[in-house]
Amino acid sequence: MNIRVLIADDHPVVRAGLVSILTATPGSGIELAGEAAGGRELLELAGRVHADVYVLDIAMPGLDGLEACALLRRRHPAARILFLSMYDGSAFVQKALAAGARGFVSKESAAADLVQAVREVHAGGTFLSAGCAGGSAGVPASARRHGLTRRETEVLRLLVEGYVLKEIAQRLNTSLHTVQNQRSALMRKLNVHRQADLVKFALREGLAAP
Repeated sequence: MNIRVLIADDHPVVRAGLVSILTATPGSGIELAGEAAGGRELLELAGRVHADVYVLDIAMPGLDGLEACALLRRRHPAARILFLSMYDGSAFVQKALAAGARGFVSKESAAADLVQAVREVHAGGTFLSAGCAGGSAGVPASARRHGLTRRETEVLRLLVEGYVLKEIAQRLNTSLHTVQNQRSALMRKLNVHRQADLVKFALREGLAAP
């Protein structure tokens, strides 16, 4: 089943570009659920159509993306929200996450990161593109080469240290389901099929080094 994405951005050309990136990428498994030109239209549309992931801009007229995100999460607590914005400084990233978003992608890296970000967020994980302030902070260069996010690296580090998934969820203040999805993402990215092999690979390649 395809991942249904609802896009909110006040620039029609940008929306068209995002739709092209998401739906024209071979094997993306993503389809468009709808488009909105602002925060209020997004909330109205969210009440009528089903979407798995919401992709929001921050700067929108009337009701901006941060306000729309908070309201959307209040009305639909299970909503998985990803910000895509030219404002990728740490203050904006932190505000987006505080509002309930699961990820943040810089518009400059949309072509490279957006499909992966949608997949990660849909799977229950988090995604911060390397172009965003803090997106790759604390991630070893070897882990960045494999496309690992900061949170995935944290999960991997704790697995290497011998923590079980429930303990990792408690330490990272997140759900067990999210940690399970992040472990699955790690296995997919590193092309291993068992947790023991994941730990061995991480130790051999130095992926979880502090």
